[in-house]
Amino acid sequence: MSRRRQPGVLLLLTGAVAAAALRHQGPPASCHVALGMEEGRIPDSAVSASSSYEPKSVGPQNARIRQEKNGGAWCPKAQISSEVQEFLEVDLGRAHLITATETQGRFGNGQGQEYAESFHLLYWRDALQRWVIYRDSSGRKLMSGNRNTYLAVRQQLELPFVASRVRFMPYSQHTRTVCMRVELYGCPWTQGIFSYVTPKGDRWSDGQQLEDLSYDGVRDGRFVAAGLGQLVDGRIAPANPEDDGAGRGLAWRPDWRWVGWHNATHQGQPVDVDLELDGPRELTAIQIHALHKPEHGIQVFCEVSVQLSLDGRHFQPALRRPTPAPAEATVNVSVPLQQRVARFVRLQLHFADAWLLVSELALDSMPVPRNVSQLYLEQMFYQQDSALEEINTLDSEIPTEKPAQKRKEIAPATNATGSQQAYVGLVAGGLASLMLLALAGAAVVVVRRGRQKVALLAGKPCGGFTAAPVRRPRR
Repeated sequence: MSRRRQPGVLLLLTGAVAAAALRHQGPPASCHVALGMEEGRIPDSAVSASSSYEPKSVGPQNARIRQEKNGGAWCPKAQISSEVQEFLEVDLGRAHLITATETQGRFGNGQGQEYAESFHLLYWRDALQRWVIYRDSSGRKLMSGNRNTYLAVRQQLELPFVASRVRFMPYSQHTRTVCMRVELYGCPWTQGIFSYVTPKGDRWSDGQQLEDLSYDGVRDGRFVAAGLGQLVDGRIAPANPEDDGAGRGLAWRPDWRWVGWHNATHQGQPVDVDLELDGPRELTAIQIHALHKPEHGIQVFCEVSVQLSLDGRHFQPALRRPTPAPAEATVNVSVPLQQRVARFVRLQLHFADAWLLVSELALDSMPVPRNVSQLYLEQMFYQQDSALEEINTLDSEIPTEKPAQKRKEIAPATNATGSQQAYVGLVAGGLASLMLLALAGAAVVVVRRGRQKVALLAGKPCGGFTAAPVRRPRR
């Protein structure tokens, strides 16, 4: 916690490197692991149901995929229809990113005849305090189940979600008896993001809505709040969506996995993304995966500003970083945060063109130990303000003397000669300090003027892209 802060440097990764940089926190191989229904890592006490036909034989504890315990599955007491709702619930104990499910009917050593042809999937997260029904990218909430009693069917989730409890709710249009065995796939949720707030996505020229499809919070007016969605599900959107396979030369359009905002909607103002964390965390970096296709009026944000807060009200001075235009169509912008402590993170993404498209945010962080007092946290936080101001002004850190390393007091002089020497030394020290302050001020002025000249030579400063007229995406 007492590491020396280093000057901020913005890293720009592209293509496969960008995907790899985010992959360690997303759903690729490391997040498609069975969570333990089959192997028993999820205990019987964590599996419950709305009812059971016979608790000992076909109770929820028997709903373990590829296992033949007792009656061989969970079977609800009532027959299932479109009007009857029964559920099997799995409590994971803490938040996980869920990427797939697997279901199986009751084989019962060859005696079973029951399975669920389809089901609904519901999930709970403490931040939500309510059950949410899963929907895919097309808005469908009914998931395909089984066609026999023995083959397991895995359902890869198009839109992964964060949950601590998951319910399987069998469904049937016609009244029938069903039984289920299940498994969940995913990984523990380690990013520590409690919720985020963003503006709603805007509409592409052909009517496609570039919004956060899996967002499970509140959709109020132009904003979404108090939830999580596809911006943190670990899935990285492609730069070039697949064509329709018929070679009809359809106009290019972004993939639905991108969340996009139009400059005209925001009148040239930056897009704000506010992250609330699950507690105070030590932040290493934040990574933002963005699209860059200037030929379609889409460019990576020309500048990113990061502000940190402990209470959501007092924010530190913004840490600003320009973003150079990348050579490839997708880019992962990584902003180092030098192990600063915060519970709230505010991002401002500044437009460089008509459109700004983002598919993923990833926060590299670790929780602050619980034995750290609130007073110590606040002291650390406010000490970070001056460091941020120094980095923004000179893009370097001026070494400062730590309180614990103060110079030893000089013994006072005991004669006239010593007093005169001390007086001369004091005057000389004061003059030297004034000269250093003057030089530092001159350096700041030179740096700022130099940056202004560079911006003018580049054509326009970041954030100066006008909202009207706006170049619409080409077909």
